[in-house]
Amino acid sequence: MSGYKSTATHAAEIRAAYKARGWTSRMVSVRTSTYSMGSSIRVEIKSPEIDAGEAERIAEEHESIRSCEYSGEILSGGNRFVHFGYSDGCREILARRHVQAVEAAMDLLAPGDYSTLVPVAGTTASIGREGSCWFQLWHEDGPGRTFANAAEAAFQLATYRPRFDADADGPEATS
Repeated sequence: MSGYKSTATHAAEIRAAYKARGWTSRMVSVRTSTYSMGSSIRVEIKSPEIDAGEAERIAEEHESIRSCEYSGEILSGGNRFVHFGYSDGCREILARRHVQAVEAAMDLLAPGDYSTLVPVAGTTASIGREGSCWFQLWHEDGPGRTFANAAEAAFQLATYRPRFDADADGPEATS
C-alpha cells in the first residue's frame, strides 16, 4: 500500500487539528480544490479569536510542492498548495484595532514627501508615502506591504508577524 493521501484527507486532518484546539468551522474554514496536475487547500480565518500563526503552521504541514533540485523551479504535476487568508468580516474586525491610529499617522504625511516615516501610535510600526496615493508600513525588520487606504494598513498591522526571529543570533527567517 502506498503512502498517498488525497487532498480531501489532508484537509480533514487540518480540520481535526483545528477542532482539537476548539476552533469550529464557523471560526475557520478549510476547503479543497483539485485540478489537472495538482490541488490546493484554502484556509480562511473567519474569527479574530483564531491564532493565525498556529493555524497557518498546522495547514502548511500538509503542503507538498516538488521542485527541480538544480534550478529550484516548481515541477508540474502532483503539487498540493496551501493558501491562507481572512474573511472580509474578520479583516474588518481586525482592522478596527488600528484604523484610527493609522489614519492619524497618514494625516501627518505631507503630499510629495517620500522620505518621512511617522510612528503609528500604540504600535512599533511607522508609515510613509510610497507614491502620490500609496503608503507603506514599516516595522523593525524593514518595509511592509504597500496599501492605498487606512483600513488595509490597519489590517496589515493587526496581522503582522516579524519576518525574523528576534531571539536568533542573526536574521534567520521564521517560516
